[in-house]
Amino acid sequence: MKQLLYTAFIVLLISIVSCQKNDPINTVGTEYMDSLTYSSTLFYPLDNMESDAPVYDNTFGVHFQLENFYSADPADSMLYENASIDKETGVISINDGTQLELGKEYFADVAAFTVSGKRLFSKVWTMGVTNVEGELFYSYPAPSYERNFEGEVAHLDSVDFTENVEMSTFQLLDAPRGFEIDEENGHILKTGYVEVGKYPLTVQANTTAGSTIKKDIVMVNIYGAPVLTYQPSFFKIQGNYDITATPTELDFLDGAVFSIKDNSGLSGISIDQNAVITLPENHNNAIGEYSVTVVAVVDAQTFEFEEAIKIEIVDMISPEITFAENKVTLSPWTPYTLTPELFSLPRNTTVALETVLPTGMAFDATTGVITIDEDQEFADATYPITMVASTPEGDVRLENLVQVVIEMKEEILLEDDMTESSLRDDYITQQIVEGDEERSGANWNTTGSRDYCRSQANVWSGTYIRHSYIAVSYEIDNVKRATLTFDNGVNKDLKDENGYREDFFSVNYSSNFTGSDDIHSATWTKDSNANISRTGTDIDNGQYINSGVLEIPTEFINGNRLNIAWLAFKDYINIPDTVAKTGHTFGFKNIVIKTYSKYDAIIE
Repeated sequence: MKQLLYTAFIVLLISIVSCQKNDPINTVGTEYMDSLTYSSTLFYPLDNMESDAPVYDNTFGVHFQLENFYSADPADSMLYENASIDKETGVISINDGTQLELGKEYFADVAAFTVSGKRLFSKVWTMGVTNVEGELFYSYPAPSYERNFEGEVAHLDSVDFTENVEMSTFQLLDAPRGFEIDEENGHILKTGYVEVGKYPLTVQANTTAGSTIKKDIVMVNIYGAPVLTYQPSFFKIQGNYDITATPTELDFLDGAVFSIKDNSGLSGISIDQNAVITLPENHNNAIGEYSVTVVAVVDAQTFEFEEAIKIEIVDMISPEITFAENKVTLSPWTPYTLTPELFSLPRNTTVALETVLPTGMAFDATTGVITIDEDQEFADATYPITMVASTPEGDVRLENLVQVVIEMKEEILLEDDMTESSLRDDYITQQIVEGDEERSGANWNTTGSRDYCRSQANVWSGTYIRHSYIAVSYEIDNVKRATLTFDNGVNKDLKDENGYREDFFSVNYSSNFTGSDDIHSATWTKDSNANISRTGTDIDNGQYINSGVLEIPTEFINGNRLNIAWLAFKDYINIPDTVAKTGHTFGFKNIVIKTYSKYDAIIE
């Protein structure tokens, strides 16, 4: 009986297999998967990136496996690890959306397993990542803003983003200094001084789905406070004299339309498009004082300049020249223009300058203006300005109208007698030895037991070159002159014989030293004007010589640093065989470094 049942089971199994081989469309009790579809999906960068559940028609158990995740770009071959699939539901998840590029198309290959076996579906899911799109709508409280204005300059009225996208924060990208954005409401603020100009501003809007950048979405116009100045600004005339007042400053008034408010009570006065005020001859206005107010209209904004000029009409005038300044103190390098606030002369009068001015200062006899040029080599001096007016009735001497003082103001950067127990923090030292890797020698040093800084250049066996530096490096600004003095000595005479001269100690300047510990790598220029001691003495107690006042060349003070290095140098590679090698100790002290800067005019 058992044998009969076994035979029947084998026959049944063979029949089923035979039926399947002859049934290509799988109609005989099987669960092959004929189709598997996913909806294509486009995500925002911050979305939870998951596919919808796939659609398929099987009724029995199905399991899924992610075979590959990729794009058409060969560089994306490693993306498989950035995706996963739920084996039961077939939902595909992206682990890290930041690894996917915006605008690129990505594909997933999925294998489906049924009781009938495995079937692979290529590019069954297509997905991509797109930027968040939306609009920001700004308005302006004013068409333009003055340079020193502080406050809101652009107001975010509304935003328009895709449904279900919520605003988070705002950022201002690459904005010039003086502009900020309120991170919560997106309003743009001006928080400090900004130079005149038009400023396009770019805003990044951060949302729950990602960020979008709106380039140049705001344009802020900054204008300068208009300036209208006349010099002279005071005129004393007779009733038949004419006046022409030309602006000396006319700033941020391009395209302005000028007028004189109420004509200031003067008959015949006018102003042209360049803001030049004229009063013709024989105007015959009444004797008295008049204040002229100029009105300027630019970009629909009105500005008034009260008392732009003052006019005094008198019965008879005598020579009168005055300056607003009583005394002007300048560095030799500071330019300045002295313009009379009143230059009133009878007709047929000429003016001459009695004061003798140096080259670089000029006098204009027609206006009384004194011009002092920039970057001159004036010596310290005081020039009391006296003029002589020659009228038809005789000469009138106008004494001490203003004083021009040229004064160099010194600043002591370093003053050190080297009596402290150790070197100050100002100093940087470095020892470089070529040809002897085992020795470095003694750096520059000082102690409380001696009143100088020294470097010992001892003699070693072998051949070598040694550089022993001590340097200072200071940040400077607008320095036009610098001087250096120091005392120095050596313990043994320096040789100068048979064509060989020992020249082991020097002071040097550099324009490319940065103040680092690597002094040797900078380019140094020796000051050949320095008095350097060549006669040996007891430098602990003996006489030192002074370097003299050394004028540091302008090429080493034109930048923003002043670099000075003292160098003890020994070259025993190139020394002639006929010269005996001798050790030396060098010392220096009483260092004084002074600078003289270009400063603004001091007005009294």
